[in-house]
Amino acid sequence: MIPHWNWPSDSIGRPIQVMTISNVDSLVLRLNGKLVSGQKADKYEMNAWEVPYESGKLEVVGYNTNRKRVIRLIVETTGEPVAVRLTPYRSALRNDGEDALPVTVEVVDQKGRHVPVADNLITFEISGPAKIIGLGNGDPNSHEPEKGDKRALFNGLAQVIIRSDPGGEEGVTLVAHAKGLKSARLTLQSEKALPPRYVAVENTYQLLTEWIHSPRFYTSPPDVTLSIEENDMNTWVQYAGMTRHKAADGNYMIYRTTFQATRKPNWTRSQIVCKDVQGKAEVWLNGERVAEKKEYASADIVIECPVDRQNYDLRLLLEAETGDIAGFDQVIVAGLNIQ
Repeated sequence: MIPHWNWPSDSIGRPIQVMTISNVDSLVLRLNGKLVSGQKADKYEMNAWEVPYESGKLEVVGYNTNRKRVIRLIVETTGEPVAVRLTPYRSALRNDGEDALPVTVEVVDQKGRHVPVADNLITFEISGPAKIIGLGNGDPNSHEPEKGDKRALFNGLAQVIIRSDPGGEEGVTLVAHAKGLKSARLTLQSEKALPPRYVAVENTYQLLTEWIHSPRFYTSPPDVTLSIEENDMNTWVQYAGMTRHKAADGNYMIYRTTFQATRKPNWTRSQIVCKDVQGKAEVWLNGERVAEKKEYASADIVIECPVDRQNYDLRLLLEAETGDIAGFDQVIVAGLNIQ
């Protein structure tokens, strides 16, 4: 129900529009116990009454279809503010240096009722392992700074946001002062923060897919380090893995790829894993032979990959008897020992 019921004395007798929104069947509005009127509840738009103002108690009661009362709301004319009140969103701060907590600031009258028209200037003091990181009051025309230790109320409300300091163990005390009013003191406990939740880092890998192979089988072991022109798009053949070649008119074939490592910064080791290599094999990395497989049967070849460089030239020399097949499934670069 809106609005408040704290209008100035020159508003007595002047019509004030009172509005409610609800999901009940019907509504009855009373002022100081006297019936204003009843209305069928409008579930899509707010119900509205024009009520001649007089201070006191404005009450709306909602009924269901059986005329059973299901809700009752009261808006009262309050007295002058006498004290500041602080209401925290929670009663404790986690001591991780990141936990922030909003505190609602208001002033109340002698009966402890919120004073909705108050605009008092509130000054804050904080002690303990926390800091004030923000102030606000919802006033779109306010030019008050959002950092500091002062904020005026707007429509009787303001907010202060405090944040914990890391590692604090003692409590946090926030005090709010307003001229001529009783101050408010709020004490919050410091809670030990739990370790942050995270998803465990997996040993990620890089799949090498840009391969080429020599245009034919060689009859004798070739120079594996032979130079291949970057613009050679015809003599060497694209190879995507997962296929095999039958040795014919020769027994040796070279497979070659170049790549840039996409390792994670916290990798301490990495390996190159050649999967299901069929045929006798030599593995050459950056011009050096680093592994040899002497058996024809399909098997994996695993080599250490230096982590102190970015660009790599990887070559496999496969050997098969005439009529046998040679090839491999895939080659991956895997990160190890991730801390």
